[in-house]
Amino acid sequence: MYAPSTFVVQVNGTIIGLTRFPTRFVHNFRRLRRAGRVSAFVSIYINHHHRTVNIASDGGRICRPMIIVDGGKSSVTEHHTEVRIQLPRITDALTSTTSSSNKAH
Repeated sequence: MYAPSTFVVQVNGTIIGLTRFPTRFVHNFRRLRRAGRVSAFVSIYINHHHRTVNIASDGGRICRPMIIVDGGKSSVTEHHTEVRIQLPRITDALTSTTSSSNKAH
Protein backbone atom coordinates (compact mmCIF):
# COMPACT_ATOMS: atom_id res chain seq x y z
CA MET A 1 0.00 0.00 0.00
CA TYR A 2 2.87 2.40 0.68
CA ALA A 3 4.81 1.65 -2.49
CA PRO A 4 5.30 4.75 -4.69
CA SER A 5 3.52 3.03 -7.58
CA THR A 6 0.35 2.30 -5.57
CA PHE A 7 -2.63 4.61 -6.04
CA VAL A 8 -5.81 4.67 -3.96
CA VAL A 9 -9.05 4.37 -5.97
CA GLN A 10 -11.94 6.48 -4.65
CA VAL A 11 -15.57 6.74 -5.73
CA ASN A 12 -17.15 10.02 -4.61
CA GLY A 13 -14.45 10.28 -1.92
CA THR A 14 -14.89 6.74 -0.55
CA ILE A 15 -11.88 4.43 -0.84
CA ILE A 16 -12.81 1.27 -2.73
CA GLY A 17 -9.42 -0.20 -3.59
CA LEU A 18 -5.86 0.16 -4.80
CA THR A 19 -4.12 -0.02 -8.16
CA ARG A 20 -0.47 -0.20 -9.16
CA PHE A 21 -1.38 0.79 -12.73
CA PRO A 22 -3.42 4.02 -12.52
CA THR A 23 -2.94 5.02 -16.16
CA ARG A 24 -4.06 1.60 -17.41
CA PHE A 25 -6.97 1.62 -14.94
CA VAL A 26 -8.18 5.04 -16.18
CA HIS A 27 -7.71 4.05 -19.83
CA ASN A 28 -9.78 0.87 -19.41
CA PHE A 29 -12.44 2.72 -17.43
CA ARG A 30 -12.79 5.31 -20.20
CA ARG A 31 -13.07 2.55 -22.80
CA LEU A 32 -15.98 1.07 -20.80
CA ARG A 33 -17.61 4.49 -20.55
CA ARG A 34 -17.25 5.10 -24.30
CA ALA A 35 -18.74 1.66 -24.97
CA GLY A 36 -21.79 2.61 -22.86
CA ARG A 37 -21.03 0.18 -20.02
CA VAL A 38 -20.49 3.12 -17.61
CA SER A 39 -22.67 6.23 -17.59
CA ALA A 40 -21.38 9.17 -19.62
CA PHE A 41 -21.93 11.33 -16.52
CA VAL A 42 -19.25 9.49 -14.51
CA SER A 43 -15.80 11.10 -14.60
CA ILE A 44 -12.42 9.67 -13.73
CA TYR A 45 -9.05 11.31 -13.27
CA ILE A 46 -5.65 10.72 -11.68
CA ASN A 47 -4.33 12.98 -8.93
CA HIS A 48 -0.57 12.30 -8.93
CA HIS A 49 0.11 14.58 -5.96
CA HIS A 50 -2.20 12.56 -3.66
CA ARG A 51 -1.59 9.26 -5.54
CA THR A 52 -5.31 8.74 -6.08
CA VAL A 53 -7.61 7.74 -8.93
CA ASN A 54 -10.85 9.64 -8.42
CA ILE A 55 -14.17 8.51 -9.86
CA ALA A 56 -17.03 10.99 -9.54
CA SER A 57 -20.64 9.96 -10.11
CA ASP A 58 -22.47 12.20 -7.66
CA GLY A 59 -25.48 14.19 -8.82
CA GLY A 60 -25.24 17.80 -9.86
CA ARG A 61 -21.81 17.35 -11.38
CA ILE A 62 -21.09 19.65 -14.31
CA CYS A 63 -20.27 17.75 -17.49
CA ARG A 64 -18.86 19.33 -20.60
CA PRO A 65 -18.94 17.87 -24.07
CA MET A 66 -15.67 16.36 -25.16
CA ILE A 67 -14.44 15.19 -28.51
CA ILE A 68 -12.58 11.90 -28.41
CA VAL A 69 -9.43 11.90 -30.53
CA ASP A 70 -7.95 8.52 -31.40
CA GLY A 71 -4.79 8.26 -33.45
CA GLY A 72 -4.90 11.99 -34.19
CA LYS A 73 -8.39 11.74 -35.72
CA SER A 74 -11.60 13.08 -34.20
CA SER A 75 -14.35 10.53 -33.57
CA VAL A 76 -16.99 13.18 -34.36
CA THR A 77 -18.27 12.86 -37.91
CA GLU A 78 -20.35 15.16 -40.08
CA HIS A 79 -23.34 12.91 -39.28
CA HIS A 80 -22.94 13.66 -35.54
CA THR A 81 -22.90 17.38 -36.28
CA GLU A 82 -26.05 17.16 -38.41
CA VAL A 83 -27.90 15.16 -35.74
CA ARG A 84 -26.89 17.72 -33.11
CA ILE A 85 -28.19 20.57 -35.28
CA GLN A 86 -31.49 18.76 -35.92
CA LEU A 87 -32.05 17.67 -32.29
CA PRO A 88 -33.87 20.82 -31.03
CA ARG A 89 -36.28 20.68 -33.98
CA ILE A 90 -36.95 16.98 -33.49
CA THR A 91 -37.53 17.51 -29.75
CA ASP A 92 -39.91 20.42 -30.41
CA ALA A 93 -41.83 18.37 -32.98
CA LEU A 94 -42.18 15.41 -30.61
CA THR A 95 -43.25 17.66 -27.74
CA SER A 96 -45.93 19.43 -29.78
CA THR A 97 -47.21 16.09 -31.17
CA THR A 98 -47.41 14.59 -27.67
CA SER A 99 -49.22 17.59 -26.19
CA SER A 100 -51.68 17.64 -29.14
CA SER A 101 -52.40 13.93 -28.64
CA ASN A 102 -53.03 14.40 -24.92
CA LYS A 103 -55.55 17.22 -25.56
CA ALA A 104 -57.61 15.05 -27.92
CA HIS A 105 -58.27 12.43 -25.24
